[in-house]
Amino acid sequence: MEKSSACWLLESDPLSKLLESDVYDELLLRQRVNDALRSNLLAFSGGSDLDHLASFYDITRLPSEDDEAFRRRVHANIRGWSPGSTDYYRYHALSVSPEVRDAYADSPEPGRVRVAVLPDADADSSLIDAVRSHLGRRDVRLISDHLHVVEATQAPVRIKARAWTRPDAPPGIVEGLLASFPERFETARGLGWDVARSWIIANLHAEGVKRVVLDEPAGDIVIGSDACAALTDVAISDQGPEW
Repeated sequence: MEKSSACWLLESDPLSKLLESDVYDELLLRQRVNDALRSNLLAFSGGSDLDHLASFYDITRLPSEDDEAFRRRVHANIRGWSPGSTDYYRYHALSVSPEVRDAYADSPEPGRVRVAVLPDADADSSLIDAVRSHLGRRDVRLISDHLHVVEATQAPVRIKARAWTRPDAPPGIVEGLLASFPERFETARGLGWDVARSWIIANLHAEGVKRVVLDEPAGDIVIGSDACAALTDVAISDQGPEW
């Protein structure tokens, strides 16, 4: 019988520790290479790396503009290289202020362009006028386009649900849902974002919640591209523990 040539190292063997150290160094090196490559991709870039990527397209970050909003604006610029396109006007609307959350442009009839602007909740009332003024500049507006800039339509959404908790769940879960759900809704909503019943139920299934029955809305709420869902009321009744 041939003897096995395998050499089994003990955990305490110095050679074993040396191998572990070399493997860890190689892991860190590969991670640095991966991070460096990802930082050159628009979808993963951030901070100063994103600033350098944007400078290639002659775009600078607005004051207090975060990475997500800046990345969305750069992407709109790339897609909107064709003057007069939907993304062309969207990019210029987003470039007015970080308070412009999103914008959508369409052409209801030849020569007429309508731009719907979605401002942040705490945006100044003069924001729409600022967007209208910027889009109307001679170096932005196409000479044949007649612009109509409006604030995006708010589609009211009312949510009514019943929640059963687990027997071992701590008290105050439903109260916590009432406090946290509006914030989640505000983060998710945007132009053309449909309010799906499945999304509502999933976000009401916090830890400790066993079952949720959604009474309102009765069906998915379809939102137009120039509109945004607005949460007007949330009612979650605590049905107690379910065994």
